Amino acid sequence: MIKVLLVDDSTFMRKTIRQMLSYDPEIEIVGEAGDGRDAVDKVLNLKPDVVTMDLIMPGVDGLWALEEIMKQKPTPVIVVSSIGIKPSEIVSEAFALGVVDVITKPDNPQAIGAIQKDFVEKIRAASKINRFRLLEYKTTHVKEKTSSNVVAHQAVIIATSAGGPTSLYEVIPRFSKNFFGSVLVAQHMPFQFMNSFVEHIQKMTPLDVKIATKGDILYSKRILFSPTNSTLEVNRTKKGCVVNIVDLKTRLQPDINYVIASCAEAFRSGAILVVLSGLGNDSVKGAEMIKKYGGKVIVEDESTASVYSGMPSNVVKSGFYDVLCPSYNIAEAVESFLANKNYTTNTKRFMVKGAILKNAVQYISSKYSNARCEKILYSLSENSKKVIGDNIRQYNYYQGEIYYELYSKIEEEIEKENPHILEELGAENVRECIDIYRAVLSVTSVYDLLSFIQALQKIVFPGLSGEKFEVQENTKSVVFTLRSIGFTEENIGKIAVKVTKGWMQYLFKYIQIKLAESSCDVGKDEKGLYLKCSAKWS
Repeated sequence: MIKVLLVDDSTFMRKTIRQMLSYDPEIEIVGEAGDGRDAVDKVLNLKPDVVTMDLIMPGVDGLWALEEIMKQKPTPVIVVSSIGIKPSEIVSEAFALGVVDVITKPDNPQAIGAIQKDFVEKIRAASKINRFRLLEYKTTHVKEKTSSNVVAHQAVIIATSAGGPTSLYEVIPRFSKNFFGSVLVAQHMPFQFMNSFVEHIQKMTPLDVKIATKGDILYSKRILFSPTNSTLEVNRTKKGCVVNIVDLKTRLQPDINYVIASCAEAFRSGAILVVLSGLGNDSVKGAEMIKKYGGKVIVEDESTASVYSGMPSNVVKSGFYDVLCPSYNIAEAVESFLANKNYTTNTKRFMVKGAILKNAVQYISSKYSNARCEKILYSLSENSKKVIGDNIRQYNYYQGEIYYELYSKIEEEIEKENPHILEELGAENVRECIDIYRAVLSVTSVYDLLSFIQALQKIVFPGLSGEKFEVQENTKSVVFTLRSIGFTEENIGKIAVKVTKGWMQYLFKYIQIKLAESSCDVGKDEKGLYLKCSAKWS
């Protein structure tokens, strides 16, 4: 069951929404709130999976409630409001605080039925969003903007509907400032909210972002969103490709297949289609067109797509795709194809959140010196040096090889004067993770260690897994096994063992239990390399 909390100062509107959602047997309305303060209290007590929230309410409003919910118990929130026709500060702020989707409040009760199916599907999509990632959807303002008046010869078309905003939050900020294609986005969203949504996206990327208008030229380093009450069309002219806006009178605009088809015809082999979370089979015909003209198709993997069973799954079933990968790898795949390079992905690849790399660099710089830190960074390979030198983004994922290389170089430089430097960095890893994800991560006893490791696996170190977790109260001991796709014969003993010891030391200190002894032993079986970790406390 999907537990939903309804928040609206109108008793009539709460009743209407309740009736609208009640036809789906998998949705349970667990409570209602008439103002923001009541909403926060009920989120904490009722623990809903999804909250529907009006923004303008007497007394404590929805914006205050949204901010408190994200601080105290991050929960997917869908805004149900009549605000949004013009760019609105309150709607922009709501997106910045982590709203996952929006629904336009109908002008009259007779219009309720028109949004019922869409509303239910957005509830379903929101319920699947990982709560740890909610903390990462807040806007990180990008100060350095880039623009271009160079006509684009390649285009990236992003197609998405329900669950799309959260996928876009992970894909668009990862396009580098050196990105040289033109991006067209077809996202299903009530047109009243589109201006504020695009303003929000603009703060997350160095690229220029706007809603497309008739006559816009497709320049490199530019992102154009199709209007959502009409459909973007691309036509090739002597000056390059130019936007036209058409009203196709279809049930739902923009017509995603139409957008893709026009881009395929205009750019031919220079078109790259990205299919993100969404309902139905929108984009299947478009993907066929892209492949017909020799372009590339990238599909968001089930591991990150809120709604995989619709658009992503149907494109995969059709066979008209090249790569299937999680949202955090899509920008890398796009830029590889733009550079005419092959791209293969393993969804089980070992990745590291940027916060870990950033924390390690800051720790060495502050404890030792900027000069020592610069010396370490200078000794890295050209690829690692470039990634770290380009200003690591806290919530981006980076290749695990960069993590292991950085830690190896740190140990080479510091080990003689501090043999425990990697244990210290392991402890810093855990401290940083707890600090960032405090609102959704509770570590109060040894029994919470497994959930902590699982959180590390899902959010901070994809490709890491914990198993065989056992707590023995009579002997005051805990034993668990760690596996990682990133383990090699070289790094598991040299780096992973020491970092993991640091994890355990900090965690026991954090839960205020005195650690008597701990060990991490390397093993290997038919599944591959693993660490068998054990600890005793007094």
